Amino acid sequence: MGDIMRHCTLFFMFFVGTSAAFADPLQYIPTQSNFVLKIEKPRAFAEAITEHKFLKQYQQLPQLKKVLESTNFKRGFQLLAHMEKKLGAKWPELLDDLGSNGIALGTVTSIDPAPLVFILEGKSEKRTAELWDALLAIVEEEVQRDAPQAKIEPKTEGKIRYFDGGEFLTAQLGTTIAITNNKEAGKAIGKLLMGEGKSLLANDSVLSAKKLLGGEPLAWLWYDLDQLKQTQAAKDFFESTKKELVQTLAAGSTIDAVSRSHFVAAGIYLKAEAITLQVKLPAKRSELAPEMALHAPKDAGTPGTLPLLLPPGTTYSQTVYLDLATLWTDRKRLLNDEVRKGFEDGEKQINKLLPNTTLGKLMEMSGPHHRLVMMERGKNQYRHAPEYPLPEMALVTSMRDPKFGRKMTTALRIALAAASSNYTLELADLNHDGIDITSYRFSETKPYADDPTNFRLNFAPSFAVVNENFIMATSPGIIKALIPELKKPIDPGQCRPAVLRSQITGDGLAQALLARPDRLLSSRVLELGMSLSEAKLQLNALAKVLSNAGTVNLNIDHTAEAYILELVWDEK
Repeated sequence: MGDIMRHCTLFFMFFVGTSAAFADPLQYIPTQSNFVLKIEKPRAFAEAITEHKFLKQYQQLPQLKKVLESTNFKRGFQLLAHMEKKLGAKWPELLDDLGSNGIALGTVTSIDPAPLVFILEGKSEKRTAELWDALLAIVEEEVQRDAPQAKIEPKTEGKIRYFDGGEFLTAQLGTTIAITNNKEAGKAIGKLLMGEGKSLLANDSVLSAKKLLGGEPLAWLWYDLDQLKQTQAAKDFFESTKKELVQTLAAGSTIDAVSRSHFVAAGIYLKAEAITLQVKLPAKRSELAPEMALHAPKDAGTPGTLPLLLPPGTTYSQTVYLDLATLWTDRKRLLNDEVRKGFEDGEKQINKLLPNTTLGKLMEMSGPHHRLVMMERGKNQYRHAPEYPLPEMALVTSMRDPKFGRKMTTALRIALAAASSNYTLELADLNHDGIDITSYRFSETKPYADDPTNFRLNFAPSFAVVNENFIMATSPGIIKALIPELKKPIDPGQCRPAVLRSQITGDGLAQALLARPDRLLSSRVLELGMSLSEAKLQLNALAKVLSNAGTVNLNIDHTAEAYILELVWDEK
């Protein structure tokens, strides 16, 4: 304990001469930390959340009201009210006074339990001192729960006030409050403030992360990937990706970007009516492995994604670049020997079912652009409804060669004809707006012991060719809805460099919720014991909130300087 006290004393003495000179809380986070989270402007960050139009509406939902009225939340609100009364201001003003220069949290994630360093840097010495007093009062109250006679005895060193609770160290000087939960972290901070160490402000990786993020994030984080990649778990992960075909297809270029990056940075931004989360890796596009043309065009000027398809009623839409021709031609570089052999053996078996072609040739004829659409049209495809209804879905694939459409149509007809031996399927050839649609329907008269919930009745397998696109869908109806979209010439201005874009629409979710309410209503009635009328009111209230939620968009891009994953919640 004496050693700890000595370091803490030096720590606090150093604070006397330096606190006023620095305004960035990162100045007090030891460079040994491999993770830091910083809220640049706590008040703006908090108000962006509490004043958000959608969240304000969501607070009126009965489901959330019950949560907000729970014991834990009530205690939290009571504590907040107590602090506001004690400090003489409402929380927005308090946040401005206590954290105007930022709040930072640093840790070393490889240590269990993780040592935490929390720094609060404000502008009002009076309020900071009052907050520190209130903090110690709360600590004392908690201690007295186990030892009623216990007293918290803070000490003073010059202008520094501090308290050493063993595994809880805290100090206040001027506008700064420092807290840590670890003795070794306390020593590191003490050495840092004596000039014997370096803070994260001297860490080139942290400075590079902030620069890479750019703009003015309300909050941002940095995580040291170099430390992570030294662990055996990380090494095993990167090695295993070479053995997993699904991982290569789903996230090959993302994993490649992580393997080439020293850190990951993320920032939250508020722009007009949109809240944006950006995650960036310093992985240059020029250094992307050649075989990763599977996920990103070799020519950076080539569009990564086509426009999203958004027919009326769309709940979810996605457009992605995935060049299966590259997977086939570059399989020796993309897959290790074991996986490649299994892939090629499987290809030989599939070839037996493909007339006058092979799986490899089909992959080479397919295009690199794939668009997925999910929509709720508000009606069942069959007389009987499945117990677990799904939205209708369609996958639209571009074609390098028109033969792809004809070959796939033939192959799917053969496959579905073979499936009819187990499930009775009825063929229906349709024509809509000049487009031939091949569709199959399951028999509703023949019982299926292995499908007691009628799950198969979610599907009426259908496919068609529209211009340079081949469509596979779960119903002919969604194909009909997509035909006008696919007949339009593609506007180059709506194409993007991003290699993946997706969108969830709040209005689409609301329509889906109201289109098939029976099961949701039943669960509310049975599980929560509420009346049917009350359950309907809750459902309608949720649908109303969702209809005003706007859209959530996910974008992934390989730019010249960085890999970027962007999540945008737009209220419009």
